[in-house]
Amino acid sequence: MPLIAFVLVHVFNFPKEIAAGIILVVAAPSGLGLHVMSFLARANLALSVSVTAISTLLAPLITPLLMRLLAGQYVAIHFWAMVWDITQIVILPILAGLIFHDIVRGEIQLAGQGHATGVHDRHRAHYRGDHGLPEEIAC
Repeated sequence: MPLIAFVLVHVFNFPKEIAAGIILVVAAPSGLGLHVMSFLARANLALSVSVTAISTLLAPLITPLLMRLLAGQYVAIHFWAMVWDITQIVILPILAGLIFHDIVRGEIQLAGQGHATGVHDRHRAHYRGDHGLPEEIAC
């Protein structure tokens, strides 16, 4: 898609700022609408989510690279500044969410349980083999 945008920008001779914006929009990964359409079309939703996750993790390098290659002639692209900005906007919140989840997982009262299950208690039960499942189901 970035190459299609590059060609369209040249064919229609957009102003430099508009051309760079069009290339940026198609160079940045997005998936919200894609997942809804995949679900409605009964497509492989797991594949769609996986591809979006991979493209999101690669975004801090791929987006500035595509911008430098395709839009560098229209506006100045500061590659490493853009890498850092995208990392702050995309990757750091993901890492913060993963760390937060790991710290508070099990400490929050789950609906219907009536009490909070400690992370350490759950890990100990897992290593003892107590999975909370009937013997014939537990592996």
